[in-house]
Amino acid sequence: MKPKISVSQKILAIRAKAGNPNTVCPVCGQKPSAPFRAYSNEGKIINGCVDAIHTGHLVDISGSNHWHTRAAAVDIRRMELSAIGGLKLQK
Repeated sequence: MKPKISVSQKILAIRAKAGNPNTVCPVCGQKPSAPFRAYSNEGKIINGCVDAIHTGHLVDISGSNHWHTRAAAVDIRRMELSAIGGLKLQK
């Protein structure tokens, strides 16, 4: 049985095939371990990048990881994969 490949892994593989080294986020411009986050006065995340490049680079018990792995964030990555998954990349 093949191991399950995550949506984020699929997105990163497509980008790598297109020549993207996946070292900087194409959405927020930050490194994988430090995505953009905006906080409320109470210290809660109210906006932030959920790009696939950040998956696996955040501390598991952090608020940032919780923001990144919530259902709405995963849905955003699924929509991106759907949009780019059908593209034929030139060699």
